[in-house]
Amino acid sequence: MGQIKILRVKGMKKRTKNWTLAIIVPLFALLTFLYVDESLSPLSKELLEYKIVERLDNNGQVYLWCFACKTDDVYESAKNIQQKINQTDKSNYEEDIDWDEFDKYKFADNLLICNKFETDCNVFEIANNLTNDKLKLNYFWALARYQSYFEFDFYMSQTYPSEEEPLPNHRALINSQKTYHIWIIKNVLGKNQVEASNLLLEELNNLKKVLMKNDTLLPKLVVAEMIAENLEFASQLIQKKLINPELFYMYKKELSLTKKHKDLTKALKRDYVIYLEMFSNIVSIKKTLKKKERLWLNSQIVKVLYKFVYKPNNTINYLVDDIARILSLTKLPPKEFIKQVNRKSTINKPNKVKNYLGNYYVKPHEINYYVDYIARVHSLHNKMILLKSLIKYGSIKSIDGALSSKDFGFKNIFNDELPYFEDSLYCFNSIESKYVETKHKCLKVLD
Repeated sequence: MGQIKILRVKGMKKRTKNWTLAIIVPLFALLTFLYVDESLSPLSKELLEYKIVERLDNNGQVYLWCFACKTDDVYESAKNIQQKINQTDKSNYEEDIDWDEFDKYKFADNLLICNKFETDCNVFEIANNLTNDKLKLNYFWALARYQSYFEFDFYMSQTYPSEEEPLPNHRALINSQKTYHIWIIKNVLGKNQVEASNLLLEELNNLKKVLMKNDTLLPKLVVAEMIAENLEFASQLIQKKLINPELFYMYKKELSLTKKHKDLTKALKRDYVIYLEMFSNIVSIKKTLKKKERLWLNSQIVKVLYKFVYKPNNTINYLVDDIARILSLTKLPPKEFIKQVNRKSTINKPNKVKNYLGNYYVKPHEINYYVDYIARVHSLHNKMILLKSLIKYGSIKSIDGALSSKDFGFKNIFNDELPYFEDSLYCFNSIESKYVETKHKCLKVLD
């Protein structure tokens, strides 16, 4: 009997041990699953460890900091401003800081800076109403600095990306281009049509260079707008018969954009760094632990519990998967780009059990406008094709007559469709978007 009891006790202990293991092992596995985060993807690491490539010299983006400053040494003054910004903690960007103490040149004539695509903007009438003396007196600085802007080898932001980062003077650059076109009308066009067409060709090539070399989204979009302005100006000169279309034969050869011009990869990555930092700050454990009344033990407990409900790496990887899809689109040819844009893509949200806070806080980031920006650059290429057709046929009327011909060789890069006329516009279709405006895909038809 004693031996039977001993065997029973041993059996019970064994069964208890087995039951214990059966409970502990799965529980441990579950806790490990809930506690352990995943590794960051290579793209996530790249974005989180974003570093500026230092290039303070020979940099057009630095030059813009003092583009409109009343100073003789524009670049040195601009470099000093850039260094001052770099020495400031980025958390202080939001304060109202005067980055420089220079007085600024102004564009006093509002009509001078209208967009040529606008219905009520008649650049030739504006030129007629502006004397050369006034142009030189008020805007000589803008004409000179506009030319200097294209002399640099680099166009790279030297400011760390942030929601509140200060921006250089792009508006003065845009207005200087419009002033330059007025100067061409008043001082070159009537004397030498060849020189006028060559100046537009030179400007187009300079703008294409900056578009390709710039590593920041906003400046790229600004330059794209300036290219559109250049194309519109050339179109209106032809329509008004102020330049013989045959003189644009060299200009016509440059009316295209390569993959390098259209590639927004670096710019989109830099821009997305801002969003990742904003999101990381929202769910930061450091803010939770900043309260002085928290005891050390309480802080450690909070840290452990926080890891059970929030997985930063898993969340960041999810967010980066979103931008990875966009980055893959920027290098596609236009036809493939449109196909991919029209395809529905789904990215699974973080696991609600494993990453409760990540699932709760993560909302789909509205980055579809990134797709629209890619489409905008493609549409700019389409606008170039429209201008090519105008140079070939010489007038809008001739194009209208040739459109029905099978030999009309100017087609939409997205879908091979022909252009169309509508409401005093000559256009190609593009994707429906508020960020791809009519001026990006059409030429204005003059009366």
